[in-house]
Amino acid sequence: MVGANMSEQPITFWLTSGQFSDFNSGWFRSIGNVIIGTMYFYAWFPILEALGYFGLRLLFRIMDRGCSCDKYKTKKTSI
Repeated sequence: MVGANMSEQPITFWLTSGQFSDFNSGWFRSIGNVIIGTMYFYAWFPILEALGYFGLRLLFRIMDRGCSCDKYKTKKTSI
């Protein structure tokens, strides 16, 4: 939005006086890459977050068992 030149619009202020008046190759080179990078981040982050939390839960369970394969062995005395 900051790079957009909206001087022809009815409401303008200091953030709308950018250098690009339309979606052209200059806009895609400078601003389009940032938007695409943000889209990639928002597409992959929920998956990575879920895998990370699953991995932490698994790690804490293994540490509680004392690195044993017996899934009923635990150091906890209550729920």
